[in-house]
Amino acid sequence: YPASRAAANPRSSERGNVAHWIPILFLLSLAQSKRSRVASDHETGGIEGAFVRPSCTSIRTATCSVRPGNPSRRFAKSGGTSPPTAEYKPAIPPRSTQELPDSRQVAPVIPVTHRRLRTTDLTRASNWLGRSESLTSQHNSRDREHQMWSDANRARNKGKHRAAVRLYRQVLVENPNNRDAALRLAPMLAVDGESFEAWQLYRRVALEHARDKQYVECLAVYREACRYVPGEFEAWRLCADLLVKLKRHEEAFETLLDGRTHFTHSRARAQAIALLTRAREIEPWDGFLLIDLAQLYAAQDQADLALELLATLACRVQGVDLRRVRWLQFTLTYSTRQFFLWLRSFFITREAEEEDEVPTLSLIDPVEEEEIAQPRETPRLRSVSGESA
Repeated sequence: YPASRAAANPRSSERGNVAHWIPILFLLSLAQSKRSRVASDHETGGIEGAFVRPSCTSIRTATCSVRPGNPSRRFAKSGGTSPPTAEYKPAIPPRSTQELPDSRQVAPVIPVTHRRLRTTDLTRASNWLGRSESLTSQHNSRDREHQMWSDANRARNKGKHRAAVRLYRQVLVENPNNRDAALRLAPMLAVDGESFEAWQLYRRVALEHARDKQYVECLAVYREACRYVPGEFEAWRLCADLLVKLKRHEEAFETLLDGRTHFTHSRARAQAIALLTRAREIEPWDGFLLIDLAQLYAAQDQADLALELLATLACRVQGVDLRRVRWLQFTLTYSTRQFFLWLRSFFITREAEEEDEVPTLSLIDPVEEEEIAQPRETPRLRSVSGESA
């Protein structure tokens, strides 16, 4: 307010100062009324006040002192005393006393992100929120897995070996039960020299197929493992056992012999012996198998087992195989008898020829021809009375 005008008219300056304080007082009154309204909502609403719109709360908590057409005016005109005013509240359905919280407690507010949840059951509200979050995380993981699977296949087709291996590993981290990713990753690991990890992937997928009774798929996985990881003894053994279970004994025998060819080192003699012993259960008199097994026993300083196998085999082979058996016996014992047996094998094609006529036992009581022609008399029983009997 200009000072010159205030000096000329002091009353107008006082009116100007009062006019500046009017809006400030109005805002303070509004803030006080809002604070009192929130306090009344917490006292009367309880848990239900956290989920109800402010308009509904104000309607529930509103009170009026005089109804329309209150007769207090008539009493005032006539000079009488006005009756006591009655409070008016809208009808609210009654609730049990257990559901009404203490007025001093403040109802917890459940955060809702997408839409407003209108319920008074805290357990139901928390379960609904947790279920929605889990569904969202599942969708996100599936989308991420699908994207990584597509990227891995694209890198594999383009020849980017390292990138494909890295992406397939990430797919298995997201979903360890992804059989396709394991079968794609295992051969690539075998090429990189990580045979043990590749075999673990093959074995896990094969066990899952066997658990689901999908034996054909399980056999295909074992054969692929034998192809890419031939140095794993369990791959050959499990493949042969599954073929025996499917009653395909010839294929199981060939699988065991093929697996033995991959264990030629001196450190792998035990695995080779185990495979040949399993094959002997299927074909017990195979000449190649018994000679190979005898040589392995001799290399393992088990000459007694080797000589036992060769002795049983000498009666069943002839020609070149017989001379080979006799020579192995001579190299194991260095005895004169085995040397002469080896020389004898060049002239006798088969040692069982000397015993062509197998002696048979004669009957203790031979039956004569006359007894055969004349049948024996059958005895007849005599009938007797009951007393003599």
